[in-house]
Amino acid sequence: MTKITKHLVACAVVAALASGCGESSGPRYTPQILQFAAFPIDAYEGDYRLLSWRTEYADRITIMERTGAEGDYRYHVLFESDMTPNGALEYRVHGNVTLVLRAYNSGSRREAEEAIDITVDVPTSDHLKAFYPDASWLGPGECAKLNYTIAGVAAGMSLHLGIVEEDWSGDEMVHNFDADGDILSGSFEVTDCATSTSFLKISHHTGFYAQLYNAAGEPIEYAENYVGFFEVPLPEIISFTADDYTIMPGGMTTVQWEVREAESVELSGYTPQYCDAWGECRGNAEVTPTGTIEYTLTATGPGGVMVDRLTIVVTTTPTAPIVESFTAAPTEIRPGTASTLSWDTTLATSVTIVGAPADSSLPSTFTNDGTADVTPTATTVYTLTATNSVGSTPATATVTVTPLAAGDLVISEIMMNPATVADTTGEWFEIYNPGTMTVNLNGLTIGTGSATDTIDSDVLVAGSNYALLALSSTTTENDNLPTPDFVYAGLAFDESGADALSVIDGSTTIDTVAWDGSTWTVTEGYSWSLDSSTLTATGNDTFGNWCNGAAMWTGASSNYGSPGAANPSCS
Repeated sequence: MTKITKHLVACAVVAALASGCGESSGPRYTPQILQFAAFPIDAYEGDYRLLSWRTEYADRITIMERTGAEGDYRYHVLFESDMTPNGALEYRVHGNVTLVLRAYNSGSRREAEEAIDITVDVPTSDHLKAFYPDASWLGPGECAKLNYTIAGVAAGMSLHLGIVEEDWSGDEMVHNFDADGDILSGSFEVTDCATSTSFLKISHHTGFYAQLYNAAGEPIEYAENYVGFFEVPLPEIISFTADDYTIMPGGMTTVQWEVREAESVELSGYTPQYCDAWGECRGNAEVTPTGTIEYTLTATGPGGVMVDRLTIVVTTTPTAPIVESFTAAPTEIRPGTASTLSWDTTLATSVTIVGAPADSSLPSTFTNDGTADVTPTATTVYTLTATNSVGSTPATATVTVTPLAAGDLVISEIMMNPATVADTTGEWFEIYNPGTMTVNLNGLTIGTGSATDTIDSDVLVAGSNYALLALSSTTTENDNLPTPDFVYAGLAFDESGADALSVIDGSTTIDTVAWDGSTWTVTEGYSWSLDSSTLTATGNDTFGNWCNGAAMWTGASSNYGSPGAANPSCS
């Protein structure tokens, strides 16, 4: 579903911004606005800015959007509170607008007002393409990074980071670029961690600038962003969503939310919900608006107030259903592994999904919004059709099934001659997945020169992970080996003569380790362990890349190796 929303965050800076707090409300004082600022002033449509303010003698403040011409102004209240005479507000850009702060004192007939103009007119940058934080708001001891992306990097360029404050005089942090490059990305650390001695250790909310210099030391491009630090965690609205954002007249949709670090949460027009002892609130409400409406969710906690908004559109014109999203994750899989189809529709009365070619793993019925795990055997295009009385709307998602090829799995460890237990129950070997996609070993053939066996159950091996295959799962027979992922039968390693161990998929040999019985020597009680730096199907062809297992596994009495776990270095 497309979420039409503006995000607002308001926070009471309860300790270190206390200047002016607690001294107000006296009937003799006229409220004063000491500071009302936004940075960065210029930002792209949809970006966020930090508004910050400090007042004196104010017991209530209001922040509004002002549009229209003088004499015909129109106002939209963004935030109003008698709890935050000093604070900050995260504001999402949605066009050029003027923001107005008004400060009131119940004992004074006067009010204070200050306005700032917000614009989305940002010049195109040739080099400094991005400058943004990992997180805009940090609590005690939390750290973040200010990330940058620079295009057309030239040797001698430098990027300087500092704090946006008129009276700031600290040292800049500098990244120097020594070589040409098309695109370069990096980051500066911004921290409020207790162990930090960096000048970037700040206590509240601070703007940061990034100034890019050319090789001649001349400033060429500039950007600003911010990070807010708070001594008490802000409430966090983890999610605020609706089942459908567009409904027909008389229709109903369910709004749901999840909030933490809060004492209470309130949906506009509904009774407040009080959170549990851990500061968590989860809830939902069925809404039946008669017209297009914006719902506000307000989370209140010791650290301040967080506000999120969403809009439900009531359409008066019969409309065909909308497929908000239809995706597959992951989009590429190995045979025998799963991908999850996810879909989101609006105004649909029914949904169907079919695969081409046909996929027997698809469910037979579907909800209007939902997910389904599928395990196609070949590359499949899934077509979703959302239907109502007006018509149907299709959407497609593709899952590519990539068969295993030589080298996609690696035999990474072999216990050929265990000590204290019989070879017929104590032998084992390990398979490593060097890729990023999960591999299902089900259906693969494993074999030596004298016998083969087929893996006949699901053995899922994630990327950069290992599978353990053994002759026995009985701990008294295998010296307390970790539980094998598969127990095979009939295979026996020849430790004194020439032999080979292979992993085969149909007619494709994925990997083979062959030994000659002379230069490839075996030590009783020690596995052959492939060096961690040569975990490839060609690296395991050389005996010099193998070494004896380095340590006994947990519970072993006399055998050394790392079954099912990462191999150590042989050096």
